Amino acid sequence: MHVAQKKIWVQLITTIAVALTVVWAVGIFWQGRVNREAAIEQATAFSSSMHDATMAGLTGMMVTGTVAQRAVLLDQVRQLDNIRDLRVLRAEAVNKIFGNGTGADASDPDADERAVLASGKTEIHVATDDKGEYLRVVRPAIASKNYLGKDCTTCHQVPEGTVLGAVSMKVSLEQTNALMARQRWQTILMAIVTCIPVLIVIYPFIRRVVTRPLEAGVDMAHGIASGDLTRDVVVDSRNEIGHLQRALHEMRVSLASIVGRVRHGTDTIAHASARIAGGNKELESRTVHQAQALHETAVSMSRLTDATRQNAEHASQANALAISASDVAKAGGAVVAQVVTTMDSIDAASKRIAEINRVINEIAFQTNLLALNAAVEASRAGEHGRGFAVVASEVRALAQRSSQAAQEIKSLVDTTVEQVGGGSRMAHRAGQTMIEIVDSVKRVTDIMSEIDAASREQMAGIEQVNRTLSGLEGVTGDNARLVQEAASETAALAEQATALDEAVKLFRLPAQDRG
Repeated sequence: MHVAQKKIWVQLITTIAVALTVVWAVGIFWQGRVNREAAIEQATAFSSSMHDATMAGLTGMMVTGTVAQRAVLLDQVRQLDNIRDLRVLRAEAVNKIFGNGTGADASDPDADERAVLASGKTEIHVATDDKGEYLRVVRPAIASKNYLGKDCTTCHQVPEGTVLGAVSMKVSLEQTNALMARQRWQTILMAIVTCIPVLIVIYPFIRRVVTRPLEAGVDMAHGIASGDLTRDVVVDSRNEIGHLQRALHEMRVSLASIVGRVRHGTDTIAHASARIAGGNKELESRTVHQAQALHETAVSMSRLTDATRQNAEHASQANALAISASDVAKAGGAVVAQVVTTMDSIDAASKRIAEINRVINEIAFQTNLLALNAAVEASRAGEHGRGFAVVASEVRALAQRSSQAAQEIKSLVDTTVEQVGGGSRMAHRAGQTMIEIVDSVKRVTDIMSEIDAASREQMAGIEQVNRTLSGLEGVTGDNARLVQEAASETAALAEQATALDEAVKLFRLPAQDRG
């Protein structure tokens, strides 16, 4: 089973146990590491002591002259429990003075030993062989004027600081490792002995503080899920569990209030749905009647549109005829104006002729007077004036005929002038009448243009009304369909309200929330 699927107290105990295990494991590991470093330091210090003891023994034997017995000393040192092997090596400077030595002293050094003899630096490291783990230590012996209280340079005759040799040993770490293993197991046992009581003490605390409040909250949640809103949970802490309990309590109170309001709302929705359904039916009937009336109105408007279109066409034709009549009237007015102008010219010419005739008449009258005077003078002259008298008589006769002709011309001219004046007056009246006719025809043309424009605007307006009625008819049809859909949705809403009421009735509410 997955950890997240286990009970929370199991998860907490497991988590605490794992945490304690990790803490103890880290502590044991760190303790083991510290102990191992301490053991290696102790083994290193022990090797240093063995090195000094060995070199002190050999130095003393050299001073007492018993250095030939050094094998006994070295064998005694090798018998120590922690010493697995020990050798004293000679450096090249000592071999040149005292020779290569015998026995173990003459054996060839290994790589670590050669490195120490060459560099004069101590080599220490941990190694393992078939006998177990050990500390390999190779310490050089350096020529000094005060080495363990003795002057090395007097015996070996070498400069101070020269590598005289080395002590190579293997210090066993088995006892130290065994001791560390015992301490490790003791620590593990102590950890187990310590952790179990801790977990035993923590378990009832977790049950009291965490598990039981959560179980109470879970029981309440199961009750709410089954419809029981009468259960409640006691909030007895201020930690996160207390916050959860308080949230569950507030959720129960809020849910009970919501369910109570929903119960009341479902009844209201049911009654409202019934009223809406009745209203939708009445609205559907009215919408259908309205759609029929709009259809009839649209048909009538279509007919009116056709009639208006014909009137507009007739008005356009009448406007064209009026414009043509206006053009003809304007042309007639121009002709009459020319006639008036011509009559005025004739009247002026007639008056001029009358004036000329008056002048001729006056000339004839003067000529007649002159002829009469000439006749009188001729009669006075007697025989000498007879010829002049004949001429004067002829001139007088001509003057009389001229005067008669002038009178006749005057009479004709007066008649002509009178007739021309009447014709001119008639022409003026005709011109004025033609101007009035042209103005009337222009007004008629303007009125016909306005009628044509009004007819066109009326036709456009009626067509717009017709289109609007068509759109309104479509909208009314859509409204009828929407009303039918609304009726269906209202019926579905009523069914949903009933189902919601049945679902809400599953909840058991406290007395104060039942409403």
